[in-house]
Amino acid sequence: MMEIVKRFINFYESDFGRGIILRESEYILNEMKEFNLIVDVGCGIGEFEKYLSKFSIIGLDISEEMIKEASNRSKGMFIIGDVNHLMFRESKIEAIFSVATLEFLENYYRAIKEIHRALKKNGKILVMILNPKSDYFNEEIKDPQDYFRKIKISDLNEIKKPISEFFKIIKEEYFLGIRNKQIFETDEERYASMYVIVGKKE
Repeated sequence: MMEIVKRFINFYESDFGRGIILRESEYILNEMKEFNLIVDVGCGIGEFEKYLSKFSIIGLDISEEMIKEASNRSKGMFIIGDVNHLMFRESKIEAIFSVATLEFLENYYRAIKEIHRALKKNGKILVMILNPKSDYFNEEIKDPQDYFRKIKISDLNEIKKPISEFFKIIKEEYFLGIRNKQIFETDEERYASMYVIVGKKE
């Protein structure tokens, strides 16, 4: 796990990595600006908490090493926890976001159900999923050591289906074009590195 932590640190300290986190943070900011208590599921080394410091965010990750690094890098609140068994009381959290996390889980259905349980009525879920059909994704997985190779779900609809079961989907779109380390706006499946689903708990 420490090797993965080091890879994440190196990535986000690069110009390319910072460019990605800035675009993703701007998107989250626009979607979450009306909420106060927010949970970042799969927070990793806590990069979003650095860029979204105006929010009260609880960063959650199952990895002790990730949480330790996140606590060193950001002033946010970080806890070790499993999204399949959230410790929050029912209908307690206002909003939850998750970036490149659900597609790496064996039991993503249980995770989505747990997120629904923890959210208040009218609470919002924002999920950014890696787009396996993008040129960027398919270039990355050529590296035998690349983290993307750990992905469990490569069909976006497979994750969308349970989200639509528990939430009213209010937005979905391709996002974050990447080509030759250049970042740009696009809604084309081929170039968009992420697929975004935003839902509301009714």
